[in-house]
Amino acid sequence: MFGVVPEGSHGDRTDEKGVAGKLGTDLTRQPVGTGPYKFVEWRSGSRIVLEKNENYWKDDFHQVDRVVFEFIGDPSAKLAALISGSVDIIDRVPFRDFETIKEMPQVETKRLPGTALEILYLNLSNPPLGISEDQIGDQEAIEQAYHVRKFLYHAIDREAIAEQLFHGMATVAKGPWYPDSEWTSPRLKKMEPYDPDLAREHLRKAGYADGGLSFEM
Repeated sequence: MFGVVPEGSHGDRTDEKGVAGKLGTDLTRQPVGTGPYKFVEWRSGSRIVLEKNENYWKDDFHQVDRVVFEFIGDPSAKLAALISGSVDIIDRVPFRDFETIKEMPQVETKRLPGTALEILYLNLSNPPLGISEDQIGDQEAIEQAYHVRKFLYHAIDREAIAEQLFHGMATVAKGPWYPDSEWTSPRLKKMEPYDPDLAREHLRKAGYADGGLSFEM
């Protein structure tokens, strides 16, 4: 969706360019709207200040009169600001620190499903994970690449990765969509991809039972 802005209403153009490479305007730095809070101040890289809109259409909507968004780039500094009480809310707590701050009486934590995905993308244009252009139609090469990919699928312990790298804060996805989504196949949800024995079987079928399989990441 795109907003319609009357010509001339955006003020004078500046030398600053936005993400699209176009010149900025006063509207870029002083946005207007009809929401529950109105724009007061924007200090680039520092903070944005909002105050409640007295003319907002819904009565008794505001729980606070003023909202300040502080930009704190360092995760440790952001966490320290929460613990000390200099800020009231932060998001994206470092995974390793979540369980610790959850035990602090002055801090209330809430865990919400995220949308970030960690995925391994495979290069299928060359062996051993795929086939080269001159192998198109070569059934033996196709089957070998297939078994190598199946080996990887069953050899990776996703639960261990979720526990060790994400400190138990990740949910294992068994397909290309979020595991708790209604769009995810119920059959897929019940699958257990990690199976070392089956992985070794696919490795044998790929012709690497005695070793020799290597690839770069």
